[in-house]
Amino acid sequence: MTEFRRMLPLGTDALFEAWVTGADGRKIAARGHLLGAGGRPFAEAEGLFVEIDPARFGDLVARAARAQGVDPETLLRR
Repeated sequence: MTEFRRMLPLGTDALFEAWVTGADGRKIAARGHLLGAGGRPFAEAEGLFVEIDPARFGDLVARAARAQGVDPETLLRR
């Protein structure tokens, strides 16, 4: 979920910070915010993410690596 607090004008310098708030097995909870000068928030967000075993993407990674002319290990390190 993302809550937008105010408009972010083009060309504005902003700082994005994110951190993990909890973990339970493969589930990872995180929060973050986008701050302007003086620490005023432009947006705040939180989410729940599920870690997926990279082996499940073997074929997809192999096809993407071939398309880019690299080996799969190189692609995963990018």
